[in-house]
Amino acid sequence: MARFSGRGGDGLKVFVPTAAGRREITRLLTGYTWSGSIKRCAREFAFDMAASELDADLPRVDCPMGTAVSVEDGAGRAVFEGMVVYRKRTGGGAAISHRCLDEGRRLSACQGWYNWHGAPEAAVRQICADFGFTPGRIAATGAAVSRKFTGVACQKIINTLYTKAAETTGRRYVIRVEGKALSVLEKPVESDCILAPRQTIMHSSIAESIEKLVDSVAVYDEYGNKLRVVRDDDAVALYGLMERAVTQRRGADAAAEAGELLEDNGPAQTVTVECLGDLDLISGEAVVVRETSAGAAGLFWIDSDRHQWKNGQYVAKLDLNFRNLMDETNAGKEK
Repeated sequence: MARFSGRGGDGLKVFVPTAAGRREITRLLTGYTWSGSIKRCAREFAFDMAASELDADLPRVDCPMGTAVSVEDGAGRAVFEGMVVYRKRTGGGAAISHRCLDEGRRLSACQGWYNWHGAPEAAVRQICADFGFTPGRIAATGAAVSRKFTGVACQKIINTLYTKAAETTGRRYVIRVEGKALSVLEKPVESDCILAPRQTIMHSSIAESIEKLVDSVAVYDEYGNKLRVVRDDDAVALYGLMERAVTQRRGADAAAEAGELLEDNGPAQTVTVECLGDLDLISGEAVVVRETSAGAAGLFWIDSDRHQWKNGQYVAKLDLNFRNLMDETNAGKEK
């Protein structure tokens, strides 16, 4: 990602198909948003289309359920490809609201039945073949994972396998649909994208929480015998004992898993910034924030993003996390 790429939405174009090809509807839209989250593999594009029963000069474009919607930047590069999954019309209203999702929606809707042993990346390719996804960039882990899934959503299958692999690799991963291709990407550990007050940041805030705190992890064997405890003594003294239990699995490093649980579930700090829009600022990416009036500074990861175009302005709202997290999932059963 560039320092601040400036891939703004000034030239953004929205298209729907027609019998003759496709039609640009950008000028008919009163506003639109593009959003995503590391917790949800499908990205969303929502728009309001001007509508009037009294204005005969206003073009009418019908976008029923299943209508394909594509969005391109000013250089003609794909930003979003999906379909209309929801719309709302109000009698006498001046606009019709539409909500679109990309191919990631099928990944959470489709359920698979697998008795898997092997690398997560091979499982992703198998899921692509079984459910008609185009395989994209798929992160290699080199880890062998054994897991049985009986009627589990494909998104949860992939996240579970990569969560288990992360215990070995120490990396974090994110599912993303790129165009129409399904990708699983390794999250970055550094960034040269810089957000700074009075330059790109318009507003910022910081929220802190210990509601999901884990400060102690007890490791048990398969018979329920406690083997060891990995603990953050300072946190226990300050906040009280909040202990999680894990099972020592054959061939797995339970101590490393316990350490990751403590790291990922420490006191949470979420930074929210509103900044000048940039199409590269999406969930899973990393940014460097210069010190803001709220006191935020350093390397952060984007947990969720919401890009909005309205009244000639393009603004992005980002939820940032100082910890590099993934959508950790524990679906299925051990073989």
